[in-house]
Amino acid sequence: MATVAMGVPAHEASHHTALRVTTVVAASIAAVLVTAAMWLWNAPFATTTPSESVSEALAEAAAAQESFHDLHGGYTVDPGALIQAGWVPTNDVDVVLVSAASDAFCLAAGPAGKEPVAWFTHNWEQLDHPCE
Repeated sequence: MATVAMGVPAHEASHHTALRVTTVVAASIAAVLVTAAMWLWNAPFATTTPSESVSEALAEAAAAQESFHDLHGGYTVDPGALIQAGWVPTNDVDVVLVSAASDAFCLAAGPAGKEPVAWFTHNWEQLDHPCE
């Protein structure tokens, strides 16, 4: 029977080496996961300001308006139709579909439960006053 250093048979030495490698790999993965979890737990999360939330909500509703227009040849004031076109309303921003026609739309938005603070048109312009 062949032996390697320390009197361990050769067939057992390869088993011990494989076990050692597996243990080292598992320990390394565990260390990475623990480090990542600690970083995520302590990481400062990016927060969105109310005006950014309003802008994002308007842009998302406007994108759904464009999708609706591509399918139907005009814009809509029906929130259900915009939802079917891909719009996902948020709880923190109220978006109002002010007006729509075959070639134009106007959206308004503000923090939930408050008056609109921004408006958005079919020209992809965000306004600080009501659409004309």
